[in-house]
Amino acid sequence: MPVSDEKIGLEYKLKRWLDGSCLHPDEAHFFCEAPRPNRADDPVIAPTKIFDNVYARQVIAFGKPGDVAFAISTSGGSRNVLAALEEARRRKLVCFGLAGYGGGPMVTRGLVDHSITIDFEYIPRIQEAQASQYHILRRLVEMV
Repeated sequence: MPVSDEKIGLEYKLKRWLDGSCLHPDEAHFFCEAPRPNRADDPVIAPTKIFDNVYARQVIAFGKPGDVAFAISTSGGSRNVLAALEEARRRKLVCFGLAGYGGGPMVTRGLVDHSITIDFEYIPRIQEAQASQYHILRRLVEMV
């Protein structure tokens, strides 16, 4: 989803006005050195176990009761997003999600308090709808 370029400006506004932060994997330092088969000189980046917790670890570090965890997942079932929502629940954050496939596990497992779901199973349409929803929500946040 083409939101990463905009997150810097939004993160500045969130920190300044709402004391918020955007979570993203490039701040999680999830690089590790582990040899790949037949390529001992090539490091593996973000093995599954580490990447599955990339957002949950940031929720642990930054999340406080009453904060809002805002999750976006095309399928509603991204393991790293679900792990973050589970952690957010444990820490008493208000959880909000955007998801396709009718919400997927994000909704069926009760991990979000509020959700906007797209009842499509065609990924390009889900992502187009999510991009529009994101921009509308972002604009509303900027108006606060």
